[in-house]
Amino acid sequence: MRWSLLITPPGGDCVSKQFPEGELILGSASAAGVFTLVGEGIAPRHAKLWLKPGHLVIEHLETGAATLVHGTPVLGRMEVDYPANLQIGELKLRVVFSASPGSVEANSDTTQRIEHSVPPHRRPLSPPLTPDVTGRIYHSSLEAPANSAGDERTGIYRLDTEEAAESPLSEETIAFNMVTEEPELDAQLSASTDYVIKEEIARGGMGKIFSAEDPQLKRVVALKVSSVKDRGQDGQFFTEAHVLARLAHPNIVPIHSIGTARLGRPFYAMKEVKGRTLQLILRQLAAREPEATAHFTRLRLLNVFVKVCDALSFAHAKGYLHRDLKPENIMIGEFGEVLVMDWGLAKVLRSHQPKNATGAPSEDEPETLPYVEGTPQYMSPEQAEGIFGGLDERSDIYSLGGVLFAILTLRPPVTGDSVRAVIEKVRLGQLETMTIPAGSLRESTPTPLGGGVPEALRAVTYKALSRRREDRYATVKDLVADIEAYQGGFATSAENANLLRQLSLFVNRNRAASALAALMLLGAAVFTVRLAASENRAKSNALRAEQQSQVAITNARLAEANAAKAEEQRGVAEEQRGVAEEQKRIAEANTKQALAEKETARRASARASLAYAEVAQRTNNAETLQSALSGVPSDLRTQPWHYLDRYLNSSERTIEAKNGSPWGECVPHPT
Repeated sequence: MRWSLLITPPGGDCVSKQFPEGELILGSASAAGVFTLVGEGIAPRHAKLWLKPGHLVIEHLETGAATLVHGTPVLGRMEVDYPANLQIGELKLRVVFSASPGSVEANSDTTQRIEHSVPPHRRPLSPPLTPDVTGRIYHSSLEAPANSAGDERTGIYRLDTEEAAESPLSEETIAFNMVTEEPELDAQLSASTDYVIKEEIARGGMGKIFSAEDPQLKRVVALKVSSVKDRGQDGQFFTEAHVLARLAHPNIVPIHSIGTARLGRPFYAMKEVKGRTLQLILRQLAAREPEATAHFTRLRLLNVFVKVCDALSFAHAKGYLHRDLKPENIMIGEFGEVLVMDWGLAKVLRSHQPKNATGAPSEDEPETLPYVEGTPQYMSPEQAEGIFGGLDERSDIYSLGGVLFAILTLRPPVTGDSVRAVIEKVRLGQLETMTIPAGSLRESTPTPLGGGVPEALRAVTYKALSRRREDRYATVKDLVADIEAYQGGFATSAENANLLRQLSLFVNRNRAASALAALMLLGAAVFTVRLAASENRAKSNALRAEQQSQVAITNARLAEANAAKAEEQRGVAEEQRGVAEEQKRIAEANTKQALAEKETARRASARASLAYAEVAQRTNNAETLQSALSGVPSDLRTQPWHYLDRYLNSSERTIEAKNGSPWGECVPHPT
């Protein structure tokens, strides 16, 4: 099995490329695993396709220009049927299931739907030299003859690499000359499909839903069969089918066809969605099933809720109310797609009904009903009052608030022992408290407040569930704006956030910048403290310097006084020194005089001793002579009595008398 991808650039020719079953990445990057597209607004890895029999799954990969499917932006991952019309940047693409390569019938639709006008003489433009140009590129899934340059009957055209290498390069990826034929069609076309019932998959108050096979297109569909046999008695069933036919939206289940079974029961075929209802998921969360609690975080469920709001906003823009929105009517597919189901109670808004000549709605609808329609736990108070004609978008907004209540608390906003009790509580606006079972729901970024429900979401929910319509959100877009504000970390309009709350949210959504600001603030505080301390130290030092300066001045004054005193004392000292010098001079003079007198006395004493010694010599008294001479100083011994000196320079003297003379000759002692 193969799939044809038809590429139509702005103002250019359609180009075809074939792929087998599997994954395909489209983008502008020339990288392995990426089918390169050239054009404005195409990201390097723009979108990812899953080519599989029955349906196409597409996922938008990168930011930038949106990926459109049938004119609708792809949010996350989406499942569509063949043929699928895509737009990536400025390029338009069409994906067609071609069955087998050799089947002309399988490609007849592909050939007929190529729209272009190229003169026959125009030559093919060469493609860029990318890994996708390998040998031959064919316009359709048919194999071209080995030696054929083209086949105008089937739209096949071949481009060889030799010709591509010799041709000038252009900005277009691939361009072909092609000749097509306009199909001849009758004024009316008829088609019939015999669906093969496989099994019952669900049932409700208006009928049963079966899984069935479409043998012509080889796909599985869901058939909703009315519980009323006569189609004329089940107008609501066909109203639902007509509403679905007019609401082509990624989050609203698409309808394929409508018909009547052989037993007379009307039915319509729609896309079969494999997945779980939101109600089942909430029950699994309340039961704390590991798979559900691990996958469905609060933030992920809020994303589901936003998609439901998108579907309701689209329906309101088209002029339809759902009137029976509840978790049971919200389907979450295996690829994450979200679909709003069961439009059996849908009605046309009075503002969108055709007007008559007087300007009043041409359709005659009652203002009130004698009965109540909807699901009691999720219907609005005006529905519970039986109002019908005067319902507006705010009735569905109340039901959206009930779904949000269930997402946040895992139970409906109103409960009771009976239908009558629940309806009465709805009329009076008596809601349950917003608490959840512990551990049954987790945030990807935990911010539990008040029993596990953030205060911002609590305020949003209660505003949507206001008893008075005037107190609710005016449009679904206003409700979505508050949800997205919460998801983005901003304050919601419902909570009337004060300045402290605004500042807290700003810090939370700007953690890095806030941390940097906090560090800067801390640094500024530290700098300020240090600056203040430095200033205090400077003041203290200045004061201490001033004190020291005063002390220095005082010391200088004392020094000056001391210097003056010292100068005075120096003068006194000089005077005293003069006196001392005079006294010294006098003393020296006295000393000199004393010394002179002493010398005179010494000389006088020496003379006296010498005189006495002379007398002793004359008397020949040796001992007296010795005693007298020992008292004579040595410098005075050699005076006229030098002959006596020998006696003064000896320690012992011996006087011997020789020749009978009493003095004889003085001879020194032998020693």
